[in-house]
Amino acid sequence: MKEGGRRFEENLEAARRLWSEESVNMKPFHFELNDAYCPLKPLQKPHPFFWIGANADRRAARMAVAWVINPQNKIDTILRQMGIYKRTLDKSKKLMPTDRAMMLEMFVARSRSEAVLVARPYLKAKYQAYHKWGQDKVAPRDDDDLGMSFDELLNDQFIFGSAEEIAQQIFDSTKPIGFNLIFCGIQ
Repeated sequence: MKEGGRRFEENLEAARRLWSEESVNMKPFHFELNDAYCPLKPLQKPHPFFWIGANADRRAARMAVAWVINPQNKIDTILRQMGIYKRTLDKSKKLMPTDRAMMLEMFVARSRSEAVLVARPYLKAKYQAYHKWGQDKVAPRDDDDLGMSFDELLNDQFIFGSAEEIAQQIFDSTKPIGFNLIFCGIQ
């Protein structure tokens, strides 16, 4: 976990270079490439866009075209991260992307209570696994306990209900956060 960010950045840079250069020589901390090449180059020039998700607000601002906001964080945490993301974009002399994506844990049913009842065992197991894996250790401060009860997680992290309730919840969370694309975690 301690080296995960550094490894990710090194691998992302290697992919970027392999897609856009004829031959790559690089010796970062975790691997070495000697006259490496990618025989099939992407159609996009110089390479496909990178979108970075999870809690990587600074990394996404520096290295990607867009940041996919993490579904595991509370609204207050996301707003704080958005500030960090915007400041890092400014430092990197980059504009706010037009595509602003957020992953949402969502379940549509006839009512919120039915959605909670049906989704509970699956999301509860998923978040217990995240906690067991230590995913909350890399979460932002004040939002670093995925071991809380499912009912506590319900307060600010899932979108459940009828189609009308879901639409309203999405609309309500779009205003403060400013996302305009949604990736759904569960349906």
